[in-house]
Parts: sequence; structure tokens; C-alpha cells
Amino acid sequence: MSPPRVSQGLSRHDGYSLLEVMVAATLLAMVLGGVLPLLTGGQNTYEAQTADTSMRQGARVARDKMTRETRLAGYRIDNLPQAFMSASSTSIQFAADIDDGDPLPPCNASFENAVNGGAERLTYSVSGTDLVRSVDCWNGSTWTNVISNEVLVPDLVTGLPVFRFFNANGTEMTGPLSSAERDAIRSVAIQLNLEDTSYTHIGDQDHATFQITTQVEIHNLQ
Repeated sequence: MSPPRVSQGLSRHDGYSLLEVMVAATLLAMVLGGVLPLLTGGQNTYEAQTADTSMRQGARVARDKMTRETRLAGYRIDNLPQAFMSASSTSIQFAADIDDGDPLPPCNASFENAVNGGAERLTYSVSGTDLVRSVDCWNGSTWTNVISNEVLVPDLVTGLPVFRFFNANGTEMTGPLSSAERDAIRSVAIQLNLEDTSYTHIGDQDHATFQITTQVEIHNLQ
């Protein structure tokens, strides 16, 4: 009896050799090595754009709030001697009835209904890299703090002026202003210089910086 014949239809190899596996792994590593930096770079770019957009929007909201409140400086404070209580390049404090007598917070009915009460005292100041806001309520004789160092704008570029002050002639008054100079304030320029430090950049990329400005006219002072 002749021995059984091996089928010629079987392939020469039933699997891959170690050399073939190593070559394939090397090629795969080379492809991934080229693709992963692109994916990482794209993710970082997306995160950077998202962070920048969020910061810009937040800064605009804060600027609009400061504009509304600062414009009211001196409004309905007949019982107080002065609207602007301090003014420098990094801080400003003024009195105004910003809620127009509304007994809702921040100043409740005990302040609003007191004899000669109802005014608020607003303070904006630079604290480190933050611009913060504080609110005090007037009951006709004393101030009571109700909001302390609320962060309005984070990530300010330090060392740059935020506030500038001008009299009725448009002349800028610099330095910490005296009492007479504060009485002469008729407009306030607000300049927010910001730097986005919320994410890590690749290589030598710089953090994004930008500036938001506004000019506030004061209409309640004579």
C-alpha cells in the first residue's frame, strides 16, 4: 500500500514567523509615532482655543458689570459727603445706590429702609493676579461688608494699570488721587490685561494674552 499523499492545497505557512511579527510591530510603532503627536497637538490646540474663549467671555461679562456699577457712582447718595472714596491705578472705591432701593441682596431691607440708608459701597481692587469686588451696605450711619473679595477677573497680567481717571476737560489724573481730584472724576477707563495660564503649552509656545478696555462716563456728579 502506498503512503498517503499530503494535500498540495495547504499553504506553506500556517502562521507568521517571529521575524514577520517583529517587522510588523516596528512598522506599527513608526506609524503611531508619527500620528500621536498630531493627535496630541490637535487636542492641545482645541483646549487652548476653548480656554481662551471662556476667559474672554468671562472678562467681557465682568467688564460689563463694572461698567454698569461704576457709571452709577454718586447716584442717590445725598447723605454721603463723597462719591469716590479712593482711586488709584489698581483699585477704586465709590458709593452709589446700585440697586435703586431694592431690598433684595446684597443689601436687604434693614439697610434699604433705614433713615438715610440704602447706598452701596463698591470696591474693585487687584489682589495678586485677580481683580476682586467687595460690597458694603450703608444703614445711615455705618458700613457693613456683605461681599468680600469676590473674584471678577482671574489671570491678570501683573504690574499693569487697570484704572485711569479723567476730569471734565478730559485731562488724566494720575497716582492715588486726592480728595479734590476724586471729586473731579468724570470718566474712568478700565483696562483688563489678561494671560491664559489654564493649560500647558507644547514646546516654546507662549500663553495667550489679550486686552479688554472700556471708558465709563460718570453722569451723577456735578
